[in-house]
Amino acid sequence: MKNYVYFLLPALIMLTFLSQTTAQNVQRWVTWKVLVYPSKSAEYEAALKKQNELFRKYNWPYTCYTHQTDDYYFFNAVPVKGIDVMPEYDRKWDSLLESMKANNEGTMEFLFKDLCEYSLPFVTFLSPELSWLPPNPRLKPEESIYQRVFFCYVLPGHGTAFEESLAKYAAEFKKKNIDSGFETLVGRMGTEMPFYMWIERYKDPIDMFTTRERIFTELGFEIQKIWQEMQKHIRKMEIKTGWFRPDLSYIPSK
Repeated sequence: MKNYVYFLLPALIMLTFLSQTTAQNVQRWVTWKVLVYPSKSAEYEAALKKQNELFRKYNWPYTCYTHQTDDYYFFNAVPVKGIDVMPEYDRKWDSLLESMKANNEGTMEFLFKDLCEYSLPFVTFLSPELSWLPPNPRLKPEESIYQRVFFCYVLPGHGTAFEESLAKYAAEFKKKNIDSGFETLVGRMGTEMPFYMWIERYKDPIDMFTTRERIFTELGFEIQKIWQEMQKHIRKMEIKTGWFRPDLSYIPSK
């Protein structure tokens, strides 16, 4: 397996677009899960910054948000809309590589060579029905920089039952008008199926512990019953915590 990130490979992204629902109001994400060698973490961050410099230099128009977990995983997430953008995307990517070549700036894959154990792309879409997005969240977006993420691998044939339980879970948050929510992303390609991940956002680790204690006290025993119901449908769950890294993210200038 290649141990570098060939960032935003156009052919792969075309497949991910084609595999998804055609609804245009659905938020889709193409994400690279990258396990960086612990001794190479600083070099990987430097490579991301160099990549972003090249993106800015050549006016790359597509956003990429970088998140880092506490155990040396990096998640590079690209929001996407649909297959209609692909011809333009491919042209711009080819132009970027040609410009880099003409200026003797190497290749994207060379930047990341030997820095990570693996890089796995996967596709998700946001499911509002399985999420709780409070109308008046307690935190501003710029404050929500620490995350607790659940990677949930559901038993084969249990997807519908699991979603019913998760919808009940979200409904309890709505009923109690909890001011701290969560977003549920559903796997579409590049993951085991069925696959779900949901994301809770906080200011920092202390805020995470104190907020979770408060909201689950407010939710009471009923949420525990629903959680136990959900467990019957889960084969494996991983929980990771970490930070949004705006310093390693790329947001094109408007």
